[in-house]
Amino acid sequence: MIDKFYNNEHFSPDYVRENPIIISIQSIDSLDSKKQFEPLTHANLVRGSVKLTQTLCSEQYFIWGGFNASKLSFECISDQFIDKAPYGKIILTITPTVYVNGELTTILTDEETRLFTGYIETAEPDSVPGHYTVTAYDRLYRVRNNNVWDYIQKRLAAVKAEKKHLSWYSVERLIASTQLLLGEKDTLPEWTKNIYYPDNVEINAENGVDLLRDFALCTQRFGILNGEENLEYIQVQDSASGSECYRINSYNPDDFEASPGHVWLPKYFTSEPKTNIFYTTGETTQDEDYYNNFYTISNNPVIGNQDWINELYECDEYGTPSSKYSVNNLPAGLFDTARMCLTNGEEYYCQEYKIKVLSDPTIPMGSIIHVYKNGTLVVKSYIMERTITFSSTQTIECEMSAQNEAYNTVVPTSDKSALNANILANQVSASMPFISDGSSLTKLRACKVISKTEYTKLSEKRDDTIYYVYDDTEKS
Repeated sequence: MIDKFYNNEHFSPDYVRENPIIISIQSIDSLDSKKQFEPLTHANLVRGSVKLTQTLCSEQYFIWGGFNASKLSFECISDQFIDKAPYGKIILTITPTVYVNGELTTILTDEETRLFTGYIETAEPDSVPGHYTVTAYDRLYRVRNNNVWDYIQKRLAAVKAEKKHLSWYSVERLIASTQLLLGEKDTLPEWTKNIYYPDNVEINAENGVDLLRDFALCTQRFGILNGEENLEYIQVQDSASGSECYRINSYNPDDFEASPGHVWLPKYFTSEPKTNIFYTTGETTQDEDYYNNFYTISNNPVIGNQDWINELYECDEYGTPSSKYSVNNLPAGLFDTARMCLTNGEEYYCQEYKIKVLSDPTIPMGSIIHVYKNGTLVVKSYIMERTITFSSTQTIECEMSAQNEAYNTVVPTSDKSALNANILANQVSASMPFISDGSSLTKLRACKVISKTEYTKLSEKRDDTIYYVYDDTEKS
C-alpha cells in the first residue's frame, strides 16, 4: 500500500493559504420552490461558521450500511433576509484561485467542486436584522420517513402473479429512483441482478432509506449522497492490500485522540435464517464468535425469512431441502451465503480515533487513513465521519474520526456481563506492557475472561494472568 499526503494541489492547505478559495452558498430551483435568494459568499457568511458534516457509519462499531444525511450549518448576514428568512434548496461550492503577489489573477472555474446539495430545515434569526443561523440537510433527511413498503408490496405481488421475481437490483432501483427521487452515480453490483427479493410474506414495513441501508449492508458497502446529490455505494479498500491511503504526519497533539482497544475486524458473515444450509463453519461458542469476529445478520427483509428459504429450497415439513439441490447447485435467485463470507482474507482495520488537521475537503469519504507520530504508525483506520470547517477562505480544518467499540450481536442480552468483561479485557490487553516472569524470558501478561463460578473453581490463579470475572450467579 502506498501512503500519500493530502496534496490535491489546488485544495491543499499550503496552496489555499496563499491562494484563497471562493466559498459560495447558492439557492437553486427544486421540485417545490424556485430560487429563493442571491448567492452568499465570504462577504455575507460569518467567518468560521460554515461547517459540513459527512457520515458513512454512525454506529459505535464498523459495519456496512450507512445512508446518513450530511449536514451543513452556517451564519449569514444580508439585507435580502431582513424581511425574509433563507429557505429552499441550496448548494455549497468551493472554487480554487490563483493569486500573484497578493492579487487575484485567475478563478479556476473548471475545478469548482460542489460539496453539498440539500434543503434548509431551520433558519434562526439573530437580534441583528438579516442575520440568521441556518441548518440544512441533504435529501436523505427529507425522505427519511417515506414509506415505500406499500408500493413495493404491490409490485412484488404483481410480478409474482406472473410467476416471476424482482431482483435485489430492481427493487433498489424502484426505491431510490422512483420513490425517493435520488440521483444516481452508483448502483448495486451486477451480481445483485441475479438474487431474488423475498416476495412470499410482508417481512417488515421499513421506510425507503432503511431498505437502502439493508442493501448496502448485505453487499458490504456504505451508502451516501455525494455533493451533487447523487447516490453512491462506497466499497472501502482492504486495509492490507488497498492501493493507497492518506497519511497524516503533522498535527497538534491536543487535537488528536485514539483508542488502542479491541478493533472489530469482520472475518465471517452469515445470515439468520441461513440461506445456504449446505455451508457451515461447525459449532462455535459465543466467546469464539466474539474473538474470531463472526457476525450474524438476522431479521433482515432483504434476505428473507425461514418460509422464503424453505420455498426456494423446496424443503419438506422437516426443513430438509429437495434432493436435487446441493452446495454446488443452489436454487436460482437464492442469496448465497458465500456472498457474505469473507473467505479471501479481507481485512478492514477500523481503529477508533479523532483528529483535527488542515486538510483537503475533497478527499473521498471511506478512504484509508494512517496517522504517524514521530515516524511510528499510531492509527490505521478509515475516514468514517468528517466535519469540514471553513475557518476562513485560506484555512480549511477537517475533523476526521471513526468509532469502533468491541461488538458482536451473537452475544445475547443475557450474556451482557460476559460481553462487558470481554471488552474490558481487550482494552487492557491491547496496552499491556511486557513483564518478566523471573527467568531470562520476557512475556506478555495474559488476560482471561471467566465467570465467577469458573473463577472459584480454579486450582491455580497464575501470577502472569489478569482475570476479568463477570457475575453469572443471577442467570437461571
